[in-house]
Parts: sequence; structure tokens; C-alpha cells
Amino acid sequence: MDEDDHEAFVYNVAVLDHDLDMTTMKCDEEIFEINDFSTSSDWERFIADIEEILTHWNLTNSVDNSSLDSIHTPSSPTPQLPITKIATSKLLSDPHRWQQRQESIKYRKVAFSLQFFQFKKDPLPTPSVSIGLPEHCPQSNRNQSNQSWRDMSSIENDWPVTGHPLVRYYGLSQFLLIIPLNGETISTEDRARQLLGSASIALHNLDCEIPFFCQISTSNRRLFMGVGHQPNGFRTYFDIIQFPDIPPSYRYFNELMVLFKKKLYSSFSYHSNVITPKDESVDEYRSSSSNDPTVRVSIRFTYLLNRWPTEYLLFNPSMDVHNLFVRQFSYFGTSRNNSKAHEQIMANFANLYGDPLTQWQLATTWPSVAEELITDNAYHSDLQPRNAPRWSLRSLFTEDSKNSQLYCRHVELFRIFIQLGNRSPNNPLLNLLLRNTDNHQQQKDEQETQDIRQALDRLSTPIHSSAQSSLLKTTNTLLVTSQLLSNLMSLAAGTGSRQIPSEYIEAFVENLFDDDDDEKPVKNTDIKSNDDDNEDDQLGKLKSAPRDSLSWRLANLVVNIYGQTRQPFNLAQLWKFFLQKLRTHWRSGRLLPHLDENTTDNIDHGSCLFHQKLQMFNSCIRQKIKREHQLDSNVKLAEDSDEEFFDAQDEEPEMNENQTAEGQFYPLKDVKGQPMYLLSYPNRPIQVPQTQDPAPMTEDVLARQVTHLAQIDDARMKIRLQSAGLLSDMEAFKAANPGCQFEDFIRWHSPRDWIQQSSSDSNDETSDTFGLSRRMRESNTWNDLWELARPCPVRRQKRLFNYTKEAEEILQYFETISLANLVHYLSPIVCKSIILQLLQYRKEILHFIRSNNRGDSNIDFLSIDMVSIEHLFTIGDYERLIDVQLIELEFAMLKFYSLLHKFFHSYETFFHRQKKSFADLFRDQQSTTTTITTTVAKKQPIARISKLKNIGQTMGEIKGSDFIQFILELISEPEKEFTNTDMIAQLIVQIFADSDRFQYEQSTSVGDRIPTATTTTTNESSSDNDKMMKPITSGSLPPPTGKEFIIRATGISRPAPYSRPSSHRMYCFLANDFRIASAFTEDIAYF
Repeated sequence: MDEDDHEAFVYNVAVLDHDLDMTTMKCDEEIFEINDFSTSSDWERFIADIEEILTHWNLTNSVDNSSLDSIHTPSSPTPQLPITKIATSKLLSDPHRWQQRQESIKYRKVAFSLQFFQFKKDPLPTPSVSIGLPEHCPQSNRNQSNQSWRDMSSIENDWPVTGHPLVRYYGLSQFLLIIPLNGETISTEDRARQLLGSASIALHNLDCEIPFFCQISTSNRRLFMGVGHQPNGFRTYFDIIQFPDIPPSYRYFNELMVLFKKKLYSSFSYHSNVITPKDESVDEYRSSSSNDPTVRVSIRFTYLLNRWPTEYLLFNPSMDVHNLFVRQFSYFGTSRNNSKAHEQIMANFANLYGDPLTQWQLATTWPSVAEELITDNAYHSDLQPRNAPRWSLRSLFTEDSKNSQLYCRHVELFRIFIQLGNRSPNNPLLNLLLRNTDNHQQQKDEQETQDIRQALDRLSTPIHSSAQSSLLKTTNTLLVTSQLLSNLMSLAAGTGSRQIPSEYIEAFVENLFDDDDDEKPVKNTDIKSNDDDNEDDQLGKLKSAPRDSLSWRLANLVVNIYGQTRQPFNLAQLWKFFLQKLRTHWRSGRLLPHLDENTTDNIDHGSCLFHQKLQMFNSCIRQKIKREHQLDSNVKLAEDSDEEFFDAQDEEPEMNENQTAEGQFYPLKDVKGQPMYLLSYPNRPIQVPQTQDPAPMTEDVLARQVTHLAQIDDARMKIRLQSAGLLSDMEAFKAANPGCQFEDFIRWHSPRDWIQQSSSDSNDETSDTFGLSRRMRESNTWNDLWELARPCPVRRQKRLFNYTKEAEEILQYFETISLANLVHYLSPIVCKSIILQLLQYRKEILHFIRSNNRGDSNIDFLSIDMVSIEHLFTIGDYERLIDVQLIELEFAMLKFYSLLHKFFHSYETFFHRQKKSFADLFRDQQSTTTTITTTVAKKQPIARISKLKNIGQTMGEIKGSDFIQFILELISEPEKEFTNTDMIAQLIVQIFADSDRFQYEQSTSVGDRIPTATTTTTNESSSDNDKMMKPITSGSLPPPTGKEFIIRATGISRPAPYSRPSSHRMYCFLANDFRIASAFTEDIAYF
């Protein structure tokens, strides 16, 4: 290439580069100005987020939802329960059978919570009672009914008593719910439709058939809108409306039925909404007889009882306790009136008025009735409650923790006692007596300055003089019973003071030390079982005090007195007299009663510290008695005095064989019974010396000793400090065996360290050779102590256990103890006493149930966790023990007592003329029965629905086991179902009638009451007008508090007459407000 060509080439390349740069700049400008419409919007991202969450939860392609049963919910664990095959209303009410998952999601700037609720059931399909789904329907019709419609069509899912509102309204076993967060609300229908539209797209894309709901308005209104995707081109729309008042035009079923038909189609007609076989486009699906339109309704009337007549209250001070069946249980203390105040903790029910049962909900149900058979309007109604084929009763007990504490008096006494220790100062308890003395003197001075006329009036009319003399007489005879304590507090309440006079407190303390209780025979109840033995074994591990011991008695008495008076001053008086009794026993040398089962000085470290200190005090008294009455074989020395000590001389003469032996007990013998001799003097047998017992120590003293030894670094000093007992034994051994050696002492004191060194040969005449073990040969501590030991009998040794000092230290500590420390010491005893009493009451109920109910009884409501009780007791967490275990156990027993009391009064009232006793039902379970006959004056048209063909026949036999089984199911199940022909139904109606009579008498004066003729229990219910003018008679129910209707329709075409038939549902609730929850299905393929 020449030079010109080269220049031309360079020029062309430069021009080309310039053109490329210009082209790139133009492209960049064009790309910058392009609008990209492929970017996802907020609405599309919201749908994608829903799909992502549903995919993560494995809710895609859920035609039969069979894969949902294996879902795991780690965020909300639930207890493992038996898997059921079908979801009934009773099971739907169980919160433990529901699984819940939730995820956060956002739409624009609004945060939502997407939740999934699912009922755990067996994945195997099980046929249930459904409406409009016959077995011979075509397969296409089966596919049209997915899981949600199988739930809504099943009458087994009707009327769940608890759970999510959507479960109550629709009976669904699974559903999705989106809820706005951070105080946001969906207040307009447009916003709700936008959310449901997004959800509908997501459900359709994933082929998910689970209903999707969104919460509208505030949560307390329980309003929802929803959509459900179904196979074969169907979609269900869920809507809920709510009015604060019932519209006048929709108070009866016939009016609601008109509303339902209008909602189905504006011009409702069976023939205009269903394609007939005459149509040219008819096919096998549309001409099937299974698609004939049907409308059926399930009805429930609910009656509430939340105001109990006085005689039905479990706690009523005006009752005659001797005539009450439930008061025969020892829980209420009727059988404890003659028991002493220290034997057990006593709950006072005198001022308690109320009942743990707050409400009864009686429901009369017509399960599935053809709508043309019912007439219910303003002029006539076939829905008479006595003709309902199915009745159910639900018991609601108080859920307020304050009310439960109010009724659980035994546990509450313990809680009050614990709180007393928490808020009490650390000042000595006896200081309260000094302050009270000053206040009393000041009040006395003020009293003397009052008007002399008022003083004379008081002297002329003494208050409660007869009661005081009676109580004083009882006190002098030391018959201080629980009834005396109750009477004493009634007397104190009458005088306006909560302080108990000192003479009565002293009498209570005297009863603590009364020995007459030891001669009383022990009550033997044959109600023990294997479970009781296990409970006793576990209770024996609790670190408390033995039952009926002195510490046990004192703890019970302290709680009883404080529980009755709530005055710490009374406890100070009690403690003062208790200390006086301790000093009296110490000075007179009398052992404390009800304390030790044996005569040894061993301290039971398995008991609480307070009991250990009393054991230590008793050991001091025992050592004092032993020292004062110790007899020597030759002479009684003056050093036996308990107030003088003999310290061994610092230098003693060396031991020799001519020294006189002292303090010998008995000769030592080997395993063959042959006497053992001294090694240095083969003719002298080894004498076992009299030795001092080791000093007993409580666990707090032992802990201080261990801490002190841990602070010493010198190992030899530690050993010397722990070898005081060994040195005493060596000195006593030398005094009893003059001329003995260290080896002789080892042969007596530690035989296992005297071992055989060599054995004799059979042909040799040499004997066996024994000697010290290697441990003793190398041990310098024992040898050093042996060298330091001097011959000194035990009577001249310095005492290892200075019982005088120990006893005075205990008394001094008790005199300066604070109320908080006293409560702390007695709390383990009080806690165990409460637990034992509750378990005894529990055993009494179980024995009553098992002896009167031959079948299997569900007594899970009385179950207890002994492992948890033992753990909380051991760590001293009494507050949690009360809240978690004890209060639940006592409240469960109160449930049984309350229901039993209600049926007792109803039975006694019902059979008042026959003079039949409720207690007779439980005396002879096999033979005692009661029969009652009722008649019906006129058969209503609804009788065809309830199928009561034998309504005039004998209602059946009633036994005590029937009541027990009914009560147990009423406690353990959400609601108890029965029929109107049961005898119990008559008694329940009697209770409702008595309650209505009670409310009528409370709301009207005696002169304004309308006299009513005497009616029997077989009368029919009065008309509505009569009910407004007079109280309900004993044989009828009051007007229902709430009415519920579930209307189901199948074979109805929506939204157009030529659409394929589908199923529809509407739930109506009429009570204080008006609520309708509808589920209408539309054909989105042929609309």
C-alpha cells in the first residue's frame, strides 16, 4: 500500500468511528425515551406474593386437599391428639385440633397478615351426613362439590360452640384469611373486592379450592367477605351482613325464607331456574333426578340461664347445710366441725355468696327439616322447644382469675399466706405485741375520758356475754375445734374487732401440745388405688414435715388464724405463747410431743428447716434428760450437772497397765462371739467404752460449717477440726482399756483396717498374722491424734454437743424471728398440707364417681401432674405452683360440686310431692330408680319432624349413674347432647323455670305479682302473651335468647336460568343483633 492509499484508509477509518459514535448516541437517546410496559405493578406483585405463600404452604392443586393433612406448623405447635376421620361440630370446637400458619404480606404500603386455618383429621375420606349429595349422583356432580362444600353441606358440622367465627358461620374445616395490620381496616366494599379479586386470580392460577376470606371493618364486628374456587367452572361468594337490631320484617323463619329465595334469583321458581329434559341442550348431567331442587333447614333455639336462684347457688350462707347433698363432702368442712383447728387447713365459706357456674346454654335443635313442613310467623309457629328432637347443654364457668381465686378458698389461703411474707418487714414478730400494747393503753386512756353515761349503758348491756362465756368454757376444757374458731370470728365481727383475745390464742397453742391425739384411732378409708400409691410416693419426696407433727400442727394453726382474721397481731400472740411452751418444756425437761418417731438425736435432713430446728431442740432436751439421769455403776459424780462443763486437763499422766479402768460399757467380741483381748495383755478383754454421740446439726449449720472449712487452706487443720469425735473416742477407749495400743483401738473402731498379713500353713503350727492396713500404716493423722489422746472417760470429757448452748440459740433466734422469715419457714409445710387436702378431696370425688357409675367414667378433668408439682415445690416457686396446678385442681372439683348441687335441688323440687330424696339414688345403684310419666295434650305438626311417636309413654328410668355421667360429660365436653325424652331434660327445664320465677320475684314487688294457679310439671308451655304477663310455669322454657337457622339449597341455577345447578347456603342469627352469612355459588362457565 502506497502512502496515498494509507492516508485514504486512515481517513475512512476516522469517518467510520465518528459515524459509529453518533449512532450510539442516538440509540441511547431512543432507549432512554422508551416506556417499558412489562414492569410488574403493585397489584401483580401482590398476586405473585399470594401465590408464592400458597405454594410454600403446599396448597396448590388441592382438588381433594389430601396433601394438607401432612402440613407442619412449627411456629404454632399443638399437642398430639388422636386423629379423627370426620370433623364434627364437637371436634371443630376443640382449639387443640386446629393448626394455624401465617405470613406477612404487603399491598402497596398496607401490611397484611395471611393466615391459614386447618382442622386436623384423617386423610382417608369418610362419608358424612350431607344435604343434597346422594350417593347415586354423577361423577361430575361429585367433583363440583369440593372439600369446602362437603363441610358446609354436612349437618355434622353445624353449631360448633367455640372457635373462629367463620367455623361457626359456615362449618369449614380449612380456610384462608387476610387481615390488615397496624390498625388499618378495610372499610369499603371496593377495597374488599380488590383484595378478593387478587386472591381469586391466585387461587385460579394454583388450582387451590380453599375458601379465601378478608376481614372487613373492625375485628369486633366479625364481618368477612370471601371467595371460593371450585372445579368445573364454579365459584362461591361468601358475604356477611350485620345489623345492631333485628329488622321487623325478618323475625321469623318464613320471612327469612323469602329473603333466601330472593337472593337465589329475583323471579324464584323451581321450573324457571332449572333446565328441564324438554330443552334441546339437555344432557345427562342436567336431566339427572339428583339435581332436583331441594331446600332444607336446620334450626336451633338457644336459652340462657345466668341468674341462679338463691337455693341453686353453691355458696349461700343462708342454706341449711345439713339438708344439702353436696355439703356432705368433706371439702365444705361440714364433717370437720368437731376436728381441732390445727389438724388441717380450714377454708371459710360463711361470707361467700355466688357460684363458679356463670351460665347455662340450652339449645333445642331440629337437625334437617324440609322447609315446606315448617310454619313460623307472627301468628303461628311449629317450632315448640319441647318438640325438638335434639337438646344440648353447655356449661360456662367463670374465666376471671379474680373470681376463680374467690371460690378456691383453700388455695387462696395459701396465696394470702405467701403474700404476707412478701410484704412483711424484717422487724421481729414480737415487736407487734409492744406496739399493740402502746396503742391499747392509749385507747384505754381515751375510753376513760368518754361520757360516764355511755359507759354505764355498756356495762348494763354487755355484748355477747353468753357467747363469750360459752367460748371460755370451751377453752378451759381445751376442746378448741374448728367450729370454735368460726364462732370466735363471728363474735369478733360482732364487736367490730379482728383481734382474738389472748386466752383463746393460748388455748389453741395448748392444743398443739396435746397428747390425747396420739390415742385417737386412725381413720381408714378403703378408697386407695395404684394411682394413690404413686401419688403418696411422690408426695413423700417433698421436703416438708411429717403429717400431724408439731411443726405440721403449728403451720396449719397459723394459716387458719391468719386466714380468719387477716391480722398479724394474732400471729404475734400465737408465736409468743408457742415460745413460752418451748421454754417450759426446756426447763422442765419434757420432750416436745408429735415430733420424733424414735429416740435418737438424728436430724431428718429430708424435712424442712423449721422441722429440723424443732428436732434439734428436742435433741437438746433429750441430752439434758440423759445427762441428768445418767447413772454410773459406782458413783454419781457432781459433774453431771447440765450447767457445768469439765474441760480435760492439758497434761495427763501417761497411761500404764496399773491405771484404773473407767467408762467401760461391755466386752468386745468377734464374729464368732468370742471375746477379743488386748495385744499387750492377752488376758485382758477389750472393753467397749462409753462414748459421746455425734453432735446433730441442721442443714443451715452444716452449710455454715462446710463454708468455714472451705475457707481454710491448711489440710491438716481441716482434718483436726473434723476429728473432734475421733479424739473423744480415743480418749474414752484409753480410759476403758489401760495399757491398750493403737492397734487395739483400730480393732474396735475400724475393723476393716485390721487385716490378715499372712496365713498359717496346714503343716505349720504358726498362727495367722494380722496387722494394720496400708491406709492406717501411712496415715499420720490417726497416729497423731492417738498420741495426743489422754485417758479420759466420757463423763469427764468436754461435751461435743453443747445442748444448752444450742437450745438457747434456737430460742433466741425464734424470739427475734421476723414475720417474713416465719412465713418462709412454714411455707413448705403449708404447701404440702394444701396439696394433701386437695388430693384427699379428689380421692373422695373419684370414689363417689367410681362407686356409683359402673361404666367407664371420663375423669380427665381431675388429672394432676405430680412431676410438675414436685419440681415447683422443690425450687420453692409457690406462686407458679398455685397458678399452674393447685387452683386448676380445686376449681375442677368446684365444677363437679356446682353441677351436682344444681341437679340435687332440681330433683328435690321436681319430686317434692312424692318426697323422694336425691341421696337415695346413690345408696343402692342397682335397685334404686325413679320413673316419671309425661303426657302431651296436643300433637303439633312439627311432631312429624321430630318423630316422637311415643311421646306419651314412660320417659324412662333415672339412676344416680345417669347424673354422674351427665355431669362428667358436661364438664369435659364443649356441650352435652341428649333428647327431650330424658328425665334430665325435665330437671333442666325445672331449673330454667325456677330461675325465671326468681327473676320475676326480684323485679316485682309482692303486691304487683300476678297470682298463678298451681301447675304441675306436665303442663305445656304458655303462649307468648301469657309469658309477658306472668312468670314461666315449672313445665316450660322462657322465650329463646337466640335463634339460628341454616338454610341449604341444592339444584338451583345461578346466575341465569340456563346455568348449571349448584349448592347454596345461608346462616341466620337472631339475638341482640341480626347477622346473615351467605354462601352462594355461581356458574362462571354458563352465565
